[in-house]
Amino acid sequence: GGDFYEFGGITRSVTLHQLPFKPVREEHRNDEARPILIDGIAVIPTEDLKHVNVSLRLGGAAALPTSAQLSFNGGTVKTVSGSTSGGALRLDNIAVPASASTPWSVASPTLHNLTVTIASSGDSVTARFGLRTLGVSSNGRITINGETTKLHGFKRHT
Repeated sequence: GGDFYEFGGITRSVTLHQLPFKPVREEHRNDEARPILIDGIAVIPTEDLKHVNVSLRLGGAAALPTSAQLSFNGGTVKTVSGSTSGGALRLDNIAVPASASTPWSVASPTLHNLTVTIASSGDSVTARFGLRTLGVSSNGRITINGETTKLHGFKRHT
């Protein structure tokens, strides 16, 4: 016994329930009239921390847009072009402006906001992200933005 130290994982049976797939926003039946909707966003910094790759899951119209308007930390709005595939719009190698270029670190966990808007529908989404890359050094140490980082914590899941 101890102060909850015995609870180190799942301690009872687990049942998985698989639900039938239901398309998002199914109420829009006519492809011509369906608006373009943003269903999800991922913002992934590149290794140099000066660019990001943005991926949007889109739903709605049959013809998906190939561009979007971006604004970092509420600053200047710029239009960028990308490619569509499988219901997603991918915007690669987007330059991060100086106002959003502070890297994330353990000592200073700075997060930035990226607002993406589809001009034709007005649908927008804001994602918070940190400019960081995770890695493993040659001696097996975990690195954040190329610097060795010591992980802190202990086994207490309560």
